[in-house]
Amino acid sequence: MRRPDLTTAHRFVAAPIGATFAGLTDLHRHAAAFPFTTLAVPPGPPTVGDRYEAVTANVVRDVMVLEKLAQTRSGARRAIYRKVDGVFRGLVTLTAVALPRHGRDVTLVTWHYDVVLARGPAWLTAVPATLACALVARLALWKLARQIETESALPY
Repeated sequence: MRRPDLTTAHRFVAAPIGATFAGLTDLHRHAAAFPFTTLAVPPGPPTVGDRYEAVTANVVRDVMVLEKLAQTRSGARRAIYRKVDGVFRGLVTLTAVALPRHGRDVTLVTWHYDVVLARGPAWLTAVPATLACALVARLALWKLARQIETESALPY
């Protein structure tokens, strides 16, 4: 029997891939999705090199840089963020894959963490840091998905 992957949050989002990926990479939305968190986010759409700073509960500081935005030939999208300062170090990867189902647009989103704590040995901090981040990401992804689905269902 396969063990569950606790380092990754997965969710099907009932929305087109473009709207889903744009919603997930618009970090202005993340403050509402992560409890007790404020964010400093550059204006405009995300651009490689953008630096983001999040502070949770006025205690946990997390700084990351957008390293890569990519689209494959099949249309899958990926954003890679590197945590460079604050409590965590490592990578966060957001992936979106279109899965048309029964005439509806559905996007499979994965939000993967590979992080350690900034202090302490990596072999000791990798598991608790990654599990904690992935657990919070599950809640955030649920909230973001609901918001994206609601916006996608609105007539324009």
